Amino acid sequence: MVANILGYYLVEIGQISMEEFKALIRITEEERVRLGLIAVSEGLMTEEQTRKVNKRQAKVDKKFGEIAIDMGYLTKDQVDYLLTKQHNEYVVFLQALEDMDLIKGEKALEIIDDYVEDNGLKPELADALKSGDIDRIINGYIPDELMMFKEQIGIAIRTIIRCVDREVALKKATIIQSLKSEGVGSFQTVDDADGDAAFTMGLMEEDGGFLKAANLFAMEDFHNLDMDALDSCAELLNCINGLYVSMRSTQGIDLELLPPDMMAEKRIRTADNVMCEIPLLIRGEKLRLILWN
Repeated sequence: MVANILGYYLVEIGQISMEEFKALIRITEEERVRLGLIAVSEGLMTEEQTRKVNKRQAKVDKKFGEIAIDMGYLTKDQVDYLLTKQHNEYVVFLQALEDMDLIKGEKALEIIDDYVEDNGLKPELADALKSGDIDRIINGYIPDELMMFKEQIGIAIRTIIRCVDREVALKKATIIQSLKSEGVGSFQTVDDADGDAAFTMGLMEEDGGFLKAANLFAMEDFHNLDMDALDSCAELLNCINGLYVSMRSTQGIDLELLPPDMMAEKRIRTADNVMCEIPLLIRGEKLRLILWN
């Protein structure tokens, strides 16, 4: 995730080419192995156990290590040990830049601060990116006036990382006044106990990202933005919002998922209260995450 965020930034400002970016990501992927693979290689888990944990992750908003502990496959000490085997992605990214003879020394160290400043992001995001902590990274993209959506955005991004593609890049969340659509998007409303809309979440097409997300989530090869693709992203929303509703139920708050709304014709949506947009990049394709209350 960190390599994608900073790598896309370097492409945008003309520091590296798209081909160099793709090579950079391949190197960081090879260096930073999934925790489950490390657990198997260390003899602490079987492949079948890792598959069960991955399947459980689609239903529970927890990290791989936390679920493995809950299921009795690993102890906390074993998870801590495995985490030390995972290379820090930011360090791997800097090393790859140097090994590829792209950017070295002080200039490489300045990238993260330049990125935060150029994009008007929270200063604390720099340390979050260096740590690789997903929750801290996500919060760094949410301005104070949109923190009421913090939990929904967090669950959405973590679910997309787990169920669509872990190499996701984010852009800063912003307030928008209305939503103009050319008819490509899936939405789902969550109602409160009184039957009033608590919030609505949507995924909108933006330069290929909707179709990319639909294909990766469904593990299909949709060629057109048709009802099959819309249905795939609607199911993804159902998964995201289902996790949110389950989390709220443990806090004694009852919410209800309404059937997804799959848009296939032009319309304009406006929000009575606050509407926000979080641009995402999935394998280089743009996708819009929309939320309003």
